[in-house]
Amino acid sequence: MASHSHAGHIPTSGKALVISAWLTGIYFVIELAVGLWTGSIAVLSDAFHTLSAVGGVLVAIVAQRIARRPADPERSFGWYRAEIIGALVNGGFLLGMALLVIWMGVMRLGNPIHLPTGPMLWVAFGGLVTEVISLGLMWQSSKDDLNARGALWHIIQTFVGSLLIIVTALVIKFTGFLAIDPILGAAFGVVLLWAS
Repeated sequence: MASHSHAGHIPTSGKALVISAWLTGIYFVIELAVGLWTGSIAVLSDAFHTLSAVGGVLVAIVAQRIARRPADPERSFGWYRAEIIGALVNGGFLLGMALLVIWMGVMRLGNPIHLPTGPMLWVAFGGLVTEVISLGLMWQSSKDDLNARGALWHIIQTFVGSLLIIVTALVIKFTGFLAIDPILGAAFGVVLLWAS
């Protein structure tokens, strides 16, 4: 009986996850820089969530690769539990980021600062483009893969975060209501807490 190895083969869902990890990672660096430059809690909170999305996608990639290992005498069901552990780690990322974002929003609420809205809008629109590409790549594979589904939820939440940044920037630009930044930042944290 001939032996056939798939060790070098990456399934379509794996390729989508790798591309999404790269796109999201590059976007995280840009978003973090803009968040630090502008001082926006909404941008920083979304940057931290974007980092958790990168972590979630990386966990999904690792878990998917481990789960493809064949069964052995000690693991009669193979390594499929790795996918479940990966999904749990994804949830843990979300929980930690949610608590951090809520804390940051509450701390800034008493002392909102003026924010440059132009860079906020540009980074948010860049995020939407990145997230739409990632969602398109991962949508099909998420139907059959628990970890790809978890990674998809991370990307959906970063998409929502980009929309919140746009709302925040527009409210500040047209009304001058500076407290919207910590309010929406903390509100996004509550959404993340629920999702975790």
